[in-house]
Amino acid sequence: MKKRFFAFLLFIVFIFSINLNVYADALDDVKFILKNYYVDDVPQKVLDANSIDEALKALNDPYTQYFTREEFNDFLNSINNSFSGIGVQIEKVSEGIKIMTVFDSSPAKEAGLKAGDIIIEADGTSLKDLQLEKAIKLIRGAEGTSVNLKIKRGDSTFEVLVTRKKIQFPTVEFKKINNIGYIRILSFGETTDVDFKNYVEKNKTLDGFIIDLRNNPGGYLQTAVNLGGYFVGQKPIVLLKGKDFTQEYESDNDEILKGKKVVFLVNENSASASEVLTGAIQDYKRGLIIGNKTFGKGTVQTFLGLSDGGVLKLTIQRFYSPKGNKINKVGIQPDIFVKDSQMQFDIAYMLLGKSSKIKKGFCMVKIGDSYYEIDKNLLKNKKYYDAFIYLLNNNYIKEYYDGTNQKYVRIAMKKSIIEKLATGKAYVERVKTKKGYSYVIRYYTALKKGA
Repeated sequence: MKKRFFAFLLFIVFIFSINLNVYADALDDVKFILKNYYVDDVPQKVLDANSIDEALKALNDPYTQYFTREEFNDFLNSINNSFSGIGVQIEKVSEGIKIMTVFDSSPAKEAGLKAGDIIIEADGTSLKDLQLEKAIKLIRGAEGTSVNLKIKRGDSTFEVLVTRKKIQFPTVEFKKINNIGYIRILSFGETTDVDFKNYVEKNKTLDGFIIDLRNNPGGYLQTAVNLGGYFVGQKPIVLLKGKDFTQEYESDNDEILKGKKVVFLVNENSASASEVLTGAIQDYKRGLIIGNKTFGKGTVQTFLGLSDGGVLKLTIQRFYSPKGNKINKVGIQPDIFVKDSQMQFDIAYMLLGKSSKIKKGFCMVKIGDSYYEIDKNLLKNKKYYDAFIYLLNNNYIKEYYDGTNQKYVRIAMKKSIIEKLATGKAYVERVKTKKGYSYVIRYYTALKKGA
């Protein structure tokens, strides 16, 4: 029977409560929970603490947190993607709150804020030592009210007044670029998997898909598992390990992308649910992963109700890729490391070419265990030429084939030759020999003008 798992940013797997009314106060509740349900053995200094704040500080786990009932309700409202705020996706960093995504037509966009900016103060209150949820509470507010933010951008700081408004941001965006489907998953919402499936089924004639997980902080675990099934079928998608048990979670969904080339884009802000999906794709070799190493947020949290009406968010498990590869504090290395965000996309798009029966005008390259066709007309554009040379110079291209009328001909991996073939400065000619036919490389030469 399929279980619904609930997560946000880090994975909140399920919500449950235990009978804690026998305890004198919320501090006793917290100590009991930490001792019996925390993912690791808890140090005695945590259990000897005189307050909840002291206990959690001694635990030193940024993802185990206490919520008041009001804070918990605000958190749940944020899960539903509907709230009054400035319209950004954020992550906690040491200096404050880092903006990972600025949504179009949002107050933040109108105020000139950018991804990568760090909010260090909100209305004069430092966000450096605040928990994420408490910082969010300062940034959000009633529609029509304003918040004064102090921003760090690079080496400079500045202040900006932002007027809040009702925010309803999407979890997934779709775009058709020529015959390639571009799908950007901003977070793993409750209906993201359904929206994804509907788009794919309406666009089955597309040559391939780019799945963009960059700056995606996570979401519903079950959604990530469901999405994984659309790529690999009914297989284990994630491995969860608690203090006393290990569980595999398998998708119930069938593969809907059979025969389609898929490229994933990730970066250092692709976290938790993004890493569940990325780990499964990499383990099963179902797609090419391009970008930077992912965030490495591989812990699982749950919510437990306390006797004072508050809620404790508790780390109860760590998650691993289907083959058991560690993700927490490690991240996932991409198949192709590319730092520049534009080149990440350019490489993905370039590798999703598709020829007809006539192969002339195309080349084919082997990267990892898979083969990708490239339309050589693209390489006349400098950005795609640079992307191709990047792959060549960094030894990602293991084999190169040049297209002829009916087939691809493998060319020895000499970079100078391949560069000329790819950019049309040379061509392959089929010539008759005593033993049959052979392919030779010819170079174009400039014609001399007559006197």
